[in-house]
Amino acid sequence: MKFVLSILIFFCVLIASACSISESGNPKIVTDETTPSTPVKVDVESGMFVIDHRSDSMDRGNHEYDSAIVGGLVVDPKDEADGSLSRGDVVYFKTPEFNHDFNPNLKPAEFNLARVVGLPEEKD
Repeated sequence: MKFVLSILIFFCVLIASACSISESGNPKIVTDETTPSTPVKVDVESGMFVIDHRSDSMDRGNHEYDSAIVGGLVVDPKDEADGSLSRGDVVYFKTPEFNHDFNPNLKPAEFNLARVVGLPEEKD
């Protein structure tokens, strides 16, 4: 039984390591050249609104999206409506419903922010 378990563990490790190495044999590193390192500051224009976001969900160490540090964040709903999402865009969305049985104390915000990290037509 120990032998079978050892073989199973060996193959799991082998498969996991193969998934993280590119064809050249080097670890694959994903870089993002399109996302600005700091958010762009904009003025609130017609149709836009300001949100108070107090989460570190997108924190890179400088609290760029924490309203307690940087003030309100401007949301432009027209950007989402035209369907032109790009890698690195920050989107404002209604948090999906989920089963609270797993963690009944979890109380997510009604709306949240997330960054687009990939698009359907992208590979690797």
